[in-house]
Amino acid sequence: MINKKITYGAACSVLLIVAIAIVASSWGSRKVTTVTGLFGESRPDSLIVNIPDIHYHKVFAVKGDKATVRIPKCIYSQASFFPSGLPNVYFISDGTSLTIDLSTVGKLKVTSNKPETSIDKRRRTYNEWNNEQCIKAFSKGLPLGEDYKVQASKWVLDNKDNVIALDALNNLKGWSTKEELQPLIDKLSPELLHTKWAKQVLGE
Repeated sequence: MINKKITYGAACSVLLIVAIAIVASSWGSRKVTTVTGLFGESRPDSLIVNIPDIHYHKVFAVKGDKATVRIPKCIYSQASFFPSGLPNVYFISDGTSLTIDLSTVGKLKVTSNKPETSIDKRRRTYNEWNNEQCIKAFSKGLPLGEDYKVQASKWVLDNKDNVIALDALNNLKGWSTKEELQPLIDKLSPELLHTKWAKQVLGE
């Protein structure tokens, strides 16, 4: 009888340990982005972070010239970082540690601790590339040509699960037919297709 009690007690202990481990694992695997805002002398008293497509809206108190917040990762919806009295900054909550530097007026700088994998960094690179292509073409009085379409299509295919694909499709719309774009649209992830930005870009 004593042995049975010991066995039962040990079994309960094992089950309890397993349950705790499962809960701890779920907490540990929750994907978040750490965002640090640098404000310099502006020193806002609060900041708001929005991620519309996952209905995330939170107000954080700010004390001093910087603030660090942890927010959900979401690569298929644009997020906004809005310190009171300062410009609203749009970014991608990509699961890396991002720094939004607003300490110098008129000189926004957003960096990631993992630039080689950061989707926010990649999006900024895409925007720079797209602006360069437009300036080159329009300065010569020319439309964006086939080379632009090929490269922009590659941006879509390389980012079919995140916002960059929608940005590229939106810029391609003026130079391509719906039939040309449909094979690219068909490659997009379901999460991306259900966003508000996707519905605007695709005219749904």
